[in-house]
Amino acid sequence: MVSEESEVFGPEELRKYMKANGIEGEVIEVGSGATSESAASSLEAPLDSIVKSVLFMDKNRRPILVIMGGEHKLQQNTFARLIGCRKIRLATRDEVLRFTGYPAGGVPPMGVKQGVRIFVDSKVMRKKMVYAGGGSEKHILKFDAKILTKLYPNSFVDLPVMNRD
Repeated sequence: MVSEESEVFGPEELRKYMKANGIEGEVIEVGSGATSESAASSLEAPLDSIVKSVLFMDKNRRPILVIMGGEHKLQQNTFARLIGCRKIRLATRDEVLRFTGYPAGGVPPMGVKQGVRIFVDSKVMRKKMVYAGGGSEKHILKFDAKILTKLYPNSFVDLPVMNRD
């Protein structure tokens, strides 16, 4: 994790982070991986094999990264109350880049800048091999979901979600 706000990351920085931290996985180039649906389509994989990293901002403009299944949508207001906030909002593209280091549509579930609060949906742990943002809109990270328990042992929450229609 790097705290310099001006630094921009991509697939190569993700690979370096994984190597430096002994994390097994593969960064794959695809046609499009900017959304859960486009990633699943590019990989010809089911939507529930996708893990997305979504950045929200609290009222004090502090970043909150939510890692959850691509088949779900977060119930924002319920989640906000769960973490002690009155309200949260989706981060802008500029905020995503500034606070994670990665462009929107390519944020991986690991290796983001320091200072970001991270919450992982406990339902993700029911999955085995998953796909997530790989550092750009055209890269996907394939990894074993259990890695998240080592990276974020105290960040698991039963997130209030609903299935996407």
